[in-house]
Amino acid sequence: MTAIALTATITAYVCLGTLAWSGLHHARYPQVLLRVLEQQGWRRGGRWLLGLSVTGLELTIGAAGFVAAVLGGADDAVRLALSAAAILYAIYALYGAVLTRRGDAVPCGCSSAAGYPINVWVVARALVLSVGSAFAAIAGQQILPLWPLNATVTLAVLASSALGLILWELPAALHDPRPSPLAQEGV
Repeated sequence: MTAIALTATITAYVCLGTLAWSGLHHARYPQVLLRVLEQQGWRRGGRWLLGLSVTGLELTIGAAGFVAAVLGGADDAVRLALSAAAILYAIYALYGAVLTRRGDAVPCGCSSAAGYPINVWVVARALVLSVGSAFAAIAGQQILPLWPLNATVTLAVLASSALGLILWELPAALHDPRPSPLAQEGV
């Protein structure tokens, strides 16, 4: 077991697990996501289409990739899911940067920060998850399956669970009620 293998394993489970959890959250509370998209300026038809698309992509990429990783570790399905996750997280980062730059106090619609205005931490989290997904996809041959359970796999499960929870809560925990300095300066 190398440090790269452990890092790739933890990163894969964090990135895919966070995406799957987000999809489950959106599927469980679709009206919350639709209200957020409305506040972000999406029209009724576009809101529904985007809401369904986002939820479907998150569930498909996150859950399918996570299950494939748990069962098989390093295989093409996991690397494909991680590559798709990297692209989706990059799109989220770009969209979040645009909303943050506009300076509107629109909610994020993500994680426990659904009611909080989008902020730089939402963008930073999406970038970290995008880069992490890309790294895990590149180092994908070294991702460990969760079975058979051993000390290394247990460490990976605990670390990925803790990091995933931290990333999930990051925007809400670091919410600053003041407007973005970028929006104030017109940057």
